[in-house]
Amino acid sequence: MKIFRMGTACPSTRRRSFRLGAAFLLILGCEVVSLDVQAQTRVLYDGRLFDQGVTMTERSPFADSTLDLMRPMLGKWQVRETTWAGGSEAVRHGTAAITYMNRGYSYMERLHLDSRDADGEGNDENDDNDVSDSIDRISFLTYQAANTQWMLGVADSWTETVELFNGHSRDRSLVLTNASRRRGGPFVVMTRVTYRMVGDRAFEVTSEVSTDFGATWKPEMRRDYERATDDVAFAAIRADFGRPSPDRAPESAAFDFLIGKWNAIQELRTAAEPIRFRSDATAVYTLGGRGVLEFSWYDVDPNLPDAATTIVRIYNSAERRWESLYHTNRGNGMLDFGGNKEGDEVILHLFDTNRRDNISRFVFHSIADNTYAWYSELSSDAGKSFRTNWSIEFERADD
Repeated sequence: MKIFRMGTACPSTRRRSFRLGAAFLLILGCEVVSLDVQAQTRVLYDGRLFDQGVTMTERSPFADSTLDLMRPMLGKWQVRETTWAGGSEAVRHGTAAITYMNRGYSYMERLHLDSRDADGEGNDENDDNDVSDSIDRISFLTYQAANTQWMLGVADSWTETVELFNGHSRDRSLVLTNASRRRGGPFVVMTRVTYRMVGDRAFEVTSEVSTDFGATWKPEMRRDYERATDDVAFAAIRADFGRPSPDRAPESAAFDFLIGKWNAIQELRTAAEPIRFRSDATAVYTLGGRGVLEFSWYDVDPNLPDAATTIVRIYNSAERRWESLYHTNRGNGMLDFGGNKEGDEVILHLFDTNRRDNISRFVFHSIADNTYAWYSELSSDAGKSFRTNWSIEFERADD
């Protein structure tokens, strides 16, 4: 059994590098701005949003250069969102900040939209900018070279859901799609999201839906981004990592124990000997205090530099389950999974599996004020038995 320390050269071979990279793919792999008085109420429920692993100003030299296609999106933006539902039009205004994430392998957008207004000029029915009527979204956008496709993951405080899209570039645009059966209905609803650059100072994102497998499309949403000329106050600098939203579901407290800075020891149980290494993690409240955003980074092997993962979690009160969006820079994979608290443990599963799949589940346990632990299990017999393939022990770090 070996333990690799961060910041030191690890004894490794090309074979171990391949084995470790494959293991992560199989089992799961900022910018801080000032706070003005007007924004204080809104951002109170978000903590310090950052990734300590590496300064997020440039793409990692190890990341695929195709990622540069969307580089003009970096920065701070004023946003106008128009939606069409039930034959009526609604407008929201807000701000967005787009940075690199996962140590320079992907992009992250943090978007806040104020309460809806009827004429597009102000918040007519909600002058105090009530948090409960505003929307916060976090999006992960990356290029997955192995599958020559772009991937988009979105977590939304309004719907309390996580969605995944994949697609390809067209000129200076991205077109990404997914499909689902909404509200348990019989019709497959396809959603198409398009990013289109409009010079270096503007871009737009549109969402369309189709119920006839792409034969026709109906506009659902359009967001217009204009580069901010002033310093847009977006994220509060808070030593206590923000606070939870006062009107979130009680079940949303299940992951409050994550908040803070942590030192960890990870163990991967591979076909050969177990591999142990150190890592660091930070978790903050996000999505208007309704979710938790977790960064983790580690330097395991010189042949796998700058390893990092980011997870955003939100409790879906309608579905009565946690939904999580996981993103690793080991192959730039994304996964959606979720579950619930069961006794003293929180148990999560990958979505959309069946009894013929290798079933994965992730168990948080031994939760205390300054420590907790986590392990991943696999089952190849439809859940009759499980074997642990990954475990992590966390201890709260000194600030």
